Amino acid sequence: MLALVGCSPAPLTRDRLVSSFHSIASNAAEAELFLDRLQKHQATSVYARTYADSLADAIRQNRQELQHHPPAKGLESGFAECQREYELLLESVNGLKTALNDRDALAAAKVRMETIRKKAEQSLHAVESSGMEGRVDNPPPVNNRPHTAAKPQPTSAGMRPGKAGLKSPARAEADPPFAGLEIRQNTQTPLLAAELQSREKAAAV
Repeated sequence: MLALVGCSPAPLTRDRLVSSFHSIASNAAEAELFLDRLQKHQATSVYARTYADSLADAIRQNRQELQHHPPAKGLESGFAECQREYELLLESVNGLKTALNDRDALAAAKVRMETIRKKAEQSLHAVESSGMEGRVDNPPPVNNRPHTAAKPQPTSAGMRPGKAGLKSPARAEADPPFAGLEIRQNTQTPLLAAELQSREKAAAV
């Protein structure tokens, strides 16, 4: 059972499906340019047949690679459309060898290649758009907790408001107590001066 699971092909991813549609559009555009050269008689019949076989082999290989991967969930319709467009492209390229010497057939083949290319481009954009619809940018988590302002520290002796708010305790310790107050020293009242003079006279006697 494990061996069977290990050998099962990986599912077709959205990016791989987009790449397949891009390959179809590119091959159809290449065929358009080739048909334009044929219309202008810029390629020989031998070269045209060889080129058509080579392009058909490349398309067939890409189609087989697509079929080896089952579509992931939600990509079933895109996978079926991609297979259908591969079939149309391969059928149109194989029919080029019978239209080499027919001007009207070359013109019709060129119109058919243009139609296949435009359809592949539309399918490509449709798959890309369906992938973008399911993508939602995850915004950063929002902090729903209420914002609380920092509580001011209680004022104490040596701390006073300044320009930047309350002064820190370290700054408060550096300032002397009652800083900002003018302390008058050596100031004597009249009664105290008389008492001192009386004591000085008694000591002199």
